[in-house]
Amino acid sequence: MTTNKPMTGEQLDELMTVAVNMQRDSEKSGDRSTAMFAYAVQVAVLELRQVRDDVKAFAEVLEQAHKEARDL
Repeated sequence: MTTNKPMTGEQLDELMTVAVNMQRDSEKSGDRSTAMFAYAVQVAVLELRQVRDDVKAFAEVLEQAHKEARDL
């Protein structure tokens, strides 16, 4: 895996699945620190998705504003 490329949506989905399974398994075995880490990974994935969605929405608004400015 190359570290200078952003993760794809599919990779984020896979990471979320691994983290959910890791949390479940570690909670069953009583490994609290691993469960907390897995939960933190899930939160990070959700936040990354939200940031990506926000950036996409902002880019669309910016593009629309540029289009309207050109039309003036």
